[in-house]
Amino acid sequence: EKFPSRNRRSAIDLPQELIKEELPEEKGNISEERRLFYVAMTRAKRELYLTSAQSYGGKRERKISQFVLEALDLPKADTSSLKKNPFEQIELFAPKEEIKNINQAFNPRKDGILHLSFYPIDDYTTCPLKYKFVHIMRIPTLPSPHIMYGNVMHKSAEAYYIAKIAGKKIKFSEMLEIYENNWDSEGFTSREHEEQRFLHGKDALARFYEVQEKRDEEGLFVEKEFKFVKEGIQISGRWDLVLGGDKKRIIDFKTSDVRKQENADKKAKESVQLSIYAIAWFEAFNELPDELQLYFIDSGIIGKTSKSGADIEKAWDKIKLVADGIESQKFKATPSPTTCGYCAYREICPDRSN
Repeated sequence: EKFPSRNRRSAIDLPQELIKEELPEEKGNISEERRLFYVAMTRAKRELYLTSAQSYGGKRERKISQFVLEALDLPKADTSSLKKNPFEQIELFAPKEEIKNINQAFNPRKDGILHLSFYPIDDYTTCPLKYKFVHIMRIPTLPSPHIMYGNVMHKSAEAYYIAKIAGKKIKFSEMLEIYENNWDSEGFTSREHEEQRFLHGKDALARFYEVQEKRDEEGLFVEKEFKFVKEGIQISGRWDLVLGGDKKRIIDFKTSDVRKQENADKKAKESVQLSIYAIAWFEAFNELPDELQLYFIDSGIIGKTSKSGADIEKAWDKIKLVADGIESQKFKATPSPTTCGYCAYREICPDRSN
């Protein structure tokens, strides 16, 4: 957008005696355009570039916007310009060289080991093309309130058990402070949408705190990192929470909208993340955990499952299929209404399901 815009006369001139309010001396909407220009300038987060061109393709030579001069507090513009020589101009508009296949530079085993974690495995399982967008091409996505909300709820819940394992008591007000300090407004569609989500999270944390205060459970680990190598594949990650006592329970906090126990148990049984947790526990301690849980913080419902030796062997076979697909660079999309409906790359994906 060019500021200020070209000044045009009003289609109908109003007699002065009919105008009750005092009009600014500047003509047209220049005051409003100046305000918009300055608002746009304040949106810069790191650096701001103000540029101008003498020609935009027409016959008339253009001048630098007066708003730029005002912003830089300059009486007049430095009219020196950067002009390319004829050879540079030809190169500028010449056809681009064919872009090399990005897959040719992709080497998943630079050190002889394929490095994986839950998210790459989940992305490839969901859609191999999504894996390519995220982990090879590294295409950025817009801020997601859903992801932010999940992260801030995780941090708040984990803070409770970090204090408990350390033998300290955390007040709800302290949990709430962690929640508020990690909240990010970016990405919400409206102020009302954000306020509803913010209050919903506060209520969920209050219920979580009340329930935990009534329980007497021994916490072993919070955000405990794990890493193991098996058959040339390294799996790394973190256990959200591990409880001890009579039986070892590994818990993963979730913020999905699950309100029925049977749905929670089904999700726990099918969870790839819980399977990875079980395999990692076995590799670390040569035993399987007694129970694996998905704790849905918003509803307070806990989905429970357990894994046998046959279960983790089956899960490992699926991980190996993912590894083989990545190494073979098989990144063909697997579109479906459900998968594509929640995909952050839906608008740019040529294979999306409509």
